[in-house]
Parts: sequence; C-alpha cells; structure tokens
Amino acid sequence: MKRILFGISLLVAFVGGYSATTVFAFPAAGVYGRGEYNGYITNTHDTAGVDVFNPSYNNGGVMEAFPSYINSAGEFISFVEGKLSGNNQEKSGAAFIIESMLSTPPTAIYRNRPPTAAQKTTWENIIKTAEAGGHIVWRTNFSFTINSYYQGNIGGTSGTNDDAFFDNSDTSAAMLFKDDSGNVKYAIKWQCANPVGNSTTFGALQQPWAATGRTVVTDGNPDTGDTANAITTRPGDTVHFDHYVKNNGPAATGNDNIWYSILDQSNATIKGGQNSGAYSLNQEKLVDNTENIVVPSNAANGTQYCRKVLWSWKNSWGGGDNGTRDGYGAVACATVTADYSLFPTTTVDRTTAQQGDTINFTYTIRNDGDAASPAASCYVKEGATYLTLTMTCPQSFPAHSGPVAVTATPEAVTVTNQAPGSQICRQLFVTPASSAVNNRGSANVCVTIVKTPLVSFLGGDVWAGGGFAAVAPGTCANPAKITTSPSRGLSDGSRAGSGVAYGAFALDKITNFGSASVALVTATGVGDAWTFSNINPSNLGFFGAPQHCINDYASTYASAPTLGAGTIDVGGGTSGAWKITGNPTLHGTMSAGLQKVYYVIGDVTIDADLTYPASYASAADIPSLVIIATGNINVAAGVAQMDGQFITRGTFYTCSPKVEPATISTCTTQLNVNGSVSSTNLDIFRTAGSDGITPATQKVPAEVFNMSPEVYIKNALNQTTQTTITTNNVRELPPRF
Repeated sequence: MKRILFGISLLVAFVGGYSATTVFAFPAAGVYGRGEYNGYITNTHDTAGVDVFNPSYNNGGVMEAFPSYINSAGEFISFVEGKLSGNNQEKSGAAFIIESMLSTPPTAIYRNRPPTAAQKTTWENIIKTAEAGGHIVWRTNFSFTINSYYQGNIGGTSGTNDDAFFDNSDTSAAMLFKDDSGNVKYAIKWQCANPVGNSTTFGALQQPWAATGRTVVTDGNPDTGDTANAITTRPGDTVHFDHYVKNNGPAATGNDNIWYSILDQSNATIKGGQNSGAYSLNQEKLVDNTENIVVPSNAANGTQYCRKVLWSWKNSWGGGDNGTRDGYGAVACATVTADYSLFPTTTVDRTTAQQGDTINFTYTIRNDGDAASPAASCYVKEGATYLTLTMTCPQSFPAHSGPVAVTATPEAVTVTNQAPGSQICRQLFVTPASSAVNNRGSANVCVTIVKTPLVSFLGGDVWAGGGFAAVAPGTCANPAKITTSPSRGLSDGSRAGSGVAYGAFALDKITNFGSASVALVTATGVGDAWTFSNINPSNLGFFGAPQHCINDYASTYASAPTLGAGTIDVGGGTSGAWKITGNPTLHGTMSAGLQKVYYVIGDVTIDADLTYPASYASAADIPSLVIIATGNINVAAGVAQMDGQFITRGTFYTCSPKVEPATISTCTTQLNVNGSVSSTNLDIFRTAGSDGITPATQKVPAEVFNMSPEVYIKNALNQTTQTTITTNNVRELPPRF
C-alpha cells in the first residue's frame, strides 16, 4: 500500500496509522477550503506522499529543506520562487506555499499552478511587509497539530501532483509569520518545507498597501496651459498649495499610520512631520492646505515657488524613494511671469453682406502681461496680402491693459463686385507679442457675400388668406401671411425688394413685401406710402375682409374624360378637359387657339417649360392652358417659363425638389409665370438674380409672376360663349395713402 515518506518521526506515526487514540481532529471545515488528504489545487484525495520540498541541505549535521542562510524576505522569496522552475514536486510545493499564504478564507481562495505574475507580486509584498513590521521569526521551535505533504505519485491514487493537509501533531523548527497582534498565522517547517499549523494559524497576514502623493498649485487666475502642478502667476497674486496622499492598496493600511511633510523645493527646507492616520483602500486625504504665498509686487520674471509632499512609509514593506522608506510626490511650481503678452483681436459688425453693403472691421490689442510692452508694430492682412491702413502702431501697451484700438475708426469696406459665396476676411497681427513670441495674429474674421433673391408680381394683385371654397365652403377665413426678405438700399439711393405691381392683401400680416411696384421703406411697413389701408395702420396686412374664398374648379371637371398619368406634352391634339388620377409630369408648347384643362387628383410635376406661341395672328389664336391639382404643383429647377393658369389645393413649389438650407447654387434659373397662380401655399425658393454691381442687376428677381393679357382675352375657365371675360362685379377700394 502507499506510504507517506516524511522522515523518521512521521514515518513511525504513519506506520501506527490514525486510530481513535489521536487527540487532535482535523477541522470540520477543512483548511483553506480543503478536507484532509485533499489536494490544495486539484482537490484530489490521496492519503500518502512525501515532503513538500526534499531535505537537501546539511545544516549542522541535520538535512533540511531550506539552506541555513535564509534569514531575510529577499532570500526566502528568491528560494521559493526558484522552485517554480524545478521538478513537479518543487513546482507544486512552491505554488502551494505562495497561494496558501495569499489566501484569506473564506472570501479569496487561490488555486493556480503556477501562480500568476500578479499573485507572485502580491505574495512578495506580503512577505516584505511582514519583515518590515518585525512579524517574521526565521527559526524557532513550533508546536502544531496540522501538517502537510506532497501527494506525488508514490502509490495508492496514481497520477496525483498536489499538496494537501492532514491531522498530525509535533514540535519542530519552523519559520513563523505573524499578524500585527503577534499571532502566528503561518508556519513552515525547516526540515521539509511543510506548511504546518493549528486552529489559530492559517489566517490572513497583513496585506500590502502602497501610497502615492500629489500636490496641486493654484493662484485664482487660471491661465491657458496651467496644469495641476505647473502654473504661471503674477505679482500680487496669491499662490496656494494643496497636498494629497492616497492609499492605492491592494489593502487598507490597517494599524499602519502614514506620516507626511512638505518640502520647499527652492530652499530644501521641510515643514511638518504630521500623522495623517490610517487609510482605507483607495482613500485619498487632503493632508495639508494651509500654505498661501502672496507674490511680491517686485517679484522678478521667472521666480518660482515650488512644493512637494513627502510621506512615510511609501508602502507597507518600506520600499521608498532615494534609498529610504519615504515617498516623494511630483514637484508643483508656480512661476512668476512679469512679461508683457500682447493679443490682437479683429471684430466685424456683420457675418454676411450683399452688394452695396458696408462692412466695418475693428482692430484692437490688449496686454495680458504684468509689464508694459516695448513699442510694438501691428499690421492687417487679407489672406496673404498686406493692407495699407493708417494705424497707431508702433506703440507701447500698458500692463494689464484692456483692448486698445489701433485704428482711429473702423475699416469700412463697401461690397462692390464680390461674387456670392466669396468672403472678405481680415486678420490683425502684432510683433513682438511677448519676449518669447515674436509674432501673434488674431482669429481670421470673415464676412460671407450672400444675396437676397426677390420675387416680382406684375399686372395684378397678390392675395393671401382665405381658402378654397370647395374645401371649406362658407368658412374661407383662414389667415395667411406674405413674408419675403427685407428690402435693402442700393448705391443709387433706390431699394431692391419683393413686391406686386398693384395691391397686396392679406388676412394676416404682410412683412417685407411692397405694393404699387415699390419696395418697402422699413421692415414693418411704418412710413410706407404705397400700401392699401388696413385695420391697423401701423402694420402691413390684416386686410379688413372677413373671408376670401377661391374657386378651385375641381367640381367643374370631376366628370371629364379620364386620361392616364405619365408624361404629357401639352402641344398638339385638340381642345378639351381631362381628369387624371395619379402624379403626371407636364411640359410642352401649346398650339395656337387650343384650350386645355388638366384636372389632376394628385401631384403635378412641371419638368420643362410650358409655353404659348411667341406671336398670334388674331385673338382666336391665343391658347389657354389650365392645370388644376388636388395635391402639389412641383416646378423643376430648370424650368424658365410657365404660361397658363395654375390652381392647387396644396403648395406651388417654384424649386422642386426642395433642399434646405438653400445655397447660391439652388435653382439659379429665373422662373417666369405668365398667367395666374392660386394655391394654399406659394413656396418661392429660387436664387436667381439679385447680384452684380449695378442697381439694375441687383433688382433682378428670382421669380416673376406676370398676369398676362392672354388671361383676360382667352381663358379656358370662361363658361360663356364670349371670347373674352367680362366684368360682372366692381368693388371700390379705399384710397391709398
């Protein structure tokens, strides 16, 4: 049968067996979570084996597992970790010793072979901590009731390679490892390296901890580039230091208190020697915040105030900096800057401008430094081009001066012939900017040239408000607005703005829209002499009509012959009216004399021009095109001319598809609508015109709606037999004022 081969005394005990006469009982809960004879790492049950390490050293005539010279943490660590490179018995024994000494039952049981690098580091620090605290007795007799052994492949259970504990009592020379209270928590026999113990051992040794320190310096005036441990300060400022110590673990400091002191780096003097107490894991304490230094008004440029925190011990095993047990934090310094520091600034009174506008650039320089500057030069650049401006430089700027203008007045730049989308930019430079910076520039400030597209309605009125009678019979009082971009003054004294040839009516407010072919004088209309009387004379719009109903003629053509949706060329064919269900696309040139009505239940897309002949031989040759849509009428970007009448219960889009925000390249073709438009909404979104260098070109509209004479002379919507529409109702309007 398998036998344990420990040595003479143990062999005799094993030959006798474990009978009822044994007075010590193996702990019911096991040791480190393992039952008797169960391997520490594998939990394999094997009742026989040999010593953890073979006795290989003759120490005074006695063969032992450790050489007699081991009497320090470093020697012990080196010896045990060296066994991790030995045979299976030595590898398992070293892992057994390291990991069982790490264990703190019942929360952390280590079961790795070999131990991880992190486990080895922690174990090394535990041994060093024990030595530093005087908690190791390297050789003394120790009585135990629990022994251990290497299971090995001796007999009995085959293939085992582990170490286990068993019930056994003896007294032998051992290494003892104690806790802070002097209690033995771990013991190892010199003879065989077997961990041994009893009911009071196999507990936790003092866990290691390591502390760090830092110092933060402030002066109440944070500057660009300041960090926690490096700032610039000025004469008259108050410099303040905060010193911190932190325990980074991996355990609390326990009974260890950390003392700290403050080092004045400039004169190598130390203040303090104070006890900051014990620390929990990851606890950081503000150990000192009492020092405030007022920087003298005559402090020289470059003067430094530097401090750092020292603490003792740096870690639980006494391994510190500079060959000591102390820890040294990084130095924190406040450096006096009594230099001048000039900063140029360029500002502008607008971000966008149009032809004829005046842009005003303002140039200033401030001195943030603590000293007056020498006579500094300044100049303005537009891109790479130097500009010739009358400036007050060279001049000296006082210390801590606010912005000082370097031109007598702002630079006024009139936009004359700048392409929309281009920019006018300015950048101010100063030299020297400081004793260390030769040249410093402001931000490059730019104004983007834009244009405000216009819309023009000729030959008729503009109505906004109300609704289609067929949609809401008798209740056409829906308020609506007329809103366009503000008018602007031009170089010849005239104004460019959107407007209508005759009257502008709205059940809601009219903003920036003129009547009688005159652009508004002001954005609100106050002072405008060309609008009709309103309920509120101080605002445009709010026309005094209770409602305004529009006939969409849908019911008139509801029974018209059906025509398939698709692409329709309105040229050729015969006169008639058709109903289309779907979303057709229309274009073409009407033939002379034809009258066509397309009633569309859906959206209509105009993808190319819709035109009448260029001239007529007689009134009978005038064509008439009417497009009625229950949805939207979408006009493509390339369409330049639309002749006819267009009615939509939805929105009439002059630029489709509509993509926002608009740019100067959005629908750049001028749209001319010769006829009339009736819609729930009119969305005018083209960007043609409104540019160039002359007032005439700057007044060119993006859309023109022309109530052409053809509408009156020949109209497909006329239900009489006459060739012209007659007046059947006359309404007198208030006088214009």
